[in-house]
Amino acid sequence: MLNQILMDLQKIDMWKQKRGNLEFELRQLIELHKDKTMEKSIENQKEILVLKIGRYNEKIEEVFLKLLNVTLTENELICSQQHEIVTRLSEVQTCEKSRVKAIRILKLIEEIKQLLISAKKYSIWDIIGSSLFVDMSKNSKLRQAQEMMNTLKQRVSEFNGETGKVRVDTTVQVRNAGLLLASDYIFDDIFSAMRTNEKINAALMRMEKAEETFQSVIEDLSEKKAELESELEKMKIEFLDDLLKLCEYEHTSS
Repeated sequence: MLNQILMDLQKIDMWKQKRGNLEFELRQLIELHKDKTMEKSIENQKEILVLKIGRYNEKIEEVFLKLLNVTLTENELICSQQHEIVTRLSEVQTCEKSRVKAIRILKLIEEIKQLLISAKKYSIWDIIGSSLFVDMSKNSKLRQAQEMMNTLKQRVSEFNGETGKVRVDTTVQVRNAGLLLASDYIFDDIFSAMRTNEKINAALMRMEKAEETFQSVIEDLSEKKAELESELEKMKIEFLDDLLKLCEYEHTSS
């Protein structure tokens, strides 16, 4: 087992050196062409370097995970490090899942905003002097926005259940219904048009606040993930160093 561990450690060390050379080459390439438009051949060269670096990262991670599952019950230090790394890996994955969900929620908020902005344009035309086409277009946009708001409410609730409380008001109703919808089509009066416009403005304000909230949430999660990954990288290096020392000691002792 010790010989296999040593071979795996040597592979990781070799791949890290090759990855480092490629990263240096990539930095030089970017630096050389940073103030000018890259030719197609240079762009291709850059993409190839990025792909090669990615492959080495995959190889290193694959062998590292293999070493992480090595059973050395007689060595408390190694076992403790393995446990801590597994725990930290789980924390990074949980953080990334939350970040991805927050990004999806932000995208949904932005889509709702665009629908409301479009509905607001029709609403202004409705106040100035409406037509059936304007009324139908406006109410179609509001119906879509309301359906997406209902989805948003559900996703925010699920997000809060997993990560904690994020204060976002998703209770606003923008879709016209009942008497307001009837008066909008039948009477087509300025008062119902203005009332609808007020509802759209109120919804837009809430979506803008929700957008700011989730932008902040994403920034916080990104910072937290970066911190966890930085700590994890240090733990990995320390683990590999200690594992190498142990193997070399056991090898010389035998």
